[in-house]
Amino acid sequence: GCDKADVDNTQVSVGDKQIALNSVSAPVGAGTRAATDFPNNGRIGIVATKELNDTVTLTDWSKYSDISNAGATAVSVSNGIYSFQWDTQKYWPFDGSDLYFMAYSPITTGSNNYLIDAKNSSLFINLQPNMPDIMYASNNTLYKAYNKNSGTVDLGEFRHALSQLTIQVLAGEHMSPNIKLTSLSVSTNATTGNLFLFAGDDGMVPVIDEDNQYTNVLVGGQTEFQNGMITRSLLLFPQTEDYTEISIVLLDVSNGVSFTGSYMISFFQSDTADAITLEQAKNTVLSMVINMTDVQN
Repeated sequence: GCDKADVDNTQVSVGDKQIALNSVSAPVGAGTRAATDFPNNGRIGIVATKELNDTVTLTDWSKYSDISNAGATAVSVSNGIYSFQWDTQKYWPFDGSDLYFMAYSPITTGSNNYLIDAKNSSLFINLQPNMPDIMYASNNTLYKAYNKNSGTVDLGEFRHALSQLTIQVLAGEHMSPNIKLTSLSVSTNATTGNLFLFAGDDGMVPVIDEDNQYTNVLVGGQTEFQNGMITRSLLLFPQTEDYTEISIVLLDVSNGVSFTGSYMISFFQSDTADAITLEQAKNTVLSMVINMTDVQN
C-alpha cells in the first residue's frame, strides 16, 4: 500500500557506504597546510546527478535529491590534498549506480545576491560589499562516473571565479598634512554575472547593465594618508575594466577646497605601458600617488 505522497516524493535509496570527498590544494610535495587556508571558512556546495543529458550543458543536477546543493567543509589537508566533511554524511546509492559530481564555494545561503539556479548548474552573482570569494572545482568538466566501488571523489582544484582589485593611496614628497582623503569608491556597470559550473574556466560570464551601477565606498570620511599608505581591496567581475571607474575626493581642511577625480581602470597603465585589465583569479594593484604642485597666485 502507498499513497499519493509516496509517489510525489520519490525517496533516494542509499546504502551504508560513505561518500568521501577531496580536492587538490597545492602541488604534491609542497608540504601540508592548515585547512583554514581554504577560503570561505572551508565551505563548499556539492551537486550530483545519476544521469548526464546527451547535451551535457542541459543536465538537470537537481534530480538526485540526496545531493542537491549539499554542504561540506574542508577539515584537513595533507600532501596537497584537502579532505571535506559533509554537513550530513552522504552515502552511495544502494544499487551501485553511478554518480557525477560538481562543486563550488561557498555554498549559497538563499540570498538574493548569490543564488544557484533550479537545475543546480549555474550561480547568479550580484556584487555586494562583503563579496564572497566565489570558486568552482576544476573537475566540474571531467564528468567522471563514481560509484560505491570507486573510492574517494576527486573534485579537482578549486579556482577563483572573480578578479581582485587593490587600490593603494599614498602621498608624494612634501605633501601637506592639511590634505585629507575624504572618499575613495569604485563603481561599475558590471553589477551581475552568471557562473556556469559545467563550463569550468570559461564559465564566468559578467552582465553589463548600462542603466544600473554598483558602487562600493572603500573610504568615507576624512582620512590621513601622509604617514602611511591606505590600501583597500574588493572583488569584481573579470574583463570589466572598461566599465569600472575609480573615484577619489581630496579635501584641504585649511580652506575647504576639494578635488575630485574619476578614472576608468583602463585609463591606467602598467610599468610596461600595457593597459590595466581585471584578470580572473588575479589581483590587480593600482597605486595612486598624490602630489602637490605650487601655483603662483
